[in-house]
Amino acid sequence: MKRMKRWIASGAVLVAVMWATGCQERQSPCSCDREVVLAPVAMPPSVPATPKPELALEETMKPEDLLHRRFALASVNGKEFTIDDPARRPTIEFNETFQIAGRVCNTFRGPAQLKDGKLLAENLAMTRMMCGGELDEVERLFVAMLRAGADITLSEHGTHLTLSQGDTMLVYTRADWVR
Repeated sequence: MKRMKRWIASGAVLVAVMWATGCQERQSPCSCDREVVLAPVAMPPSVPATPKPELALEETMKPEDLLHRRFALASVNGKEFTIDDPARRPTIEFNETFQIAGRVCNTFRGPAQLKDGKLLAENLAMTRMMCGGELDEVERLFVAMLRAGADITLSEHGTHLTLSQGDTMLVYTRADWVR
């Protein structure tokens, strides 16, 4: 298939050159007044078979790549995050003005920015409920990371979002809105 595509592309270039130089048909030797010189045709590089590893936001993404996306917490520091009520799973979403919203223990909303490869959200508005247990600890880590600026990566296909800072790492998976 690749050889056929190259052959077709080379033939199309030959026809275009002949037409541009005034040759109407190909004869041996060429009956054109001008000499036809064919340059090598550059073929596009092939797509690698293995997926790329996660790359830092500043290297591959723009804020627009996160807009209108929602992610649910999957793991905390390498340990799978489990919760009895799936409706209470911590989430984060990004809207068109690059504000973030979601919930950990409490719901939050506020402006965010990308600065030097970090997600920064210093002025989050939050509810003030006591949830107890692991959710309170995850929320404390999450808020501290965003206030100081969390390193952010997004997997190549946009299915996993990772926020990290020091020894703390929160991994989220892409989640759809369900009613």
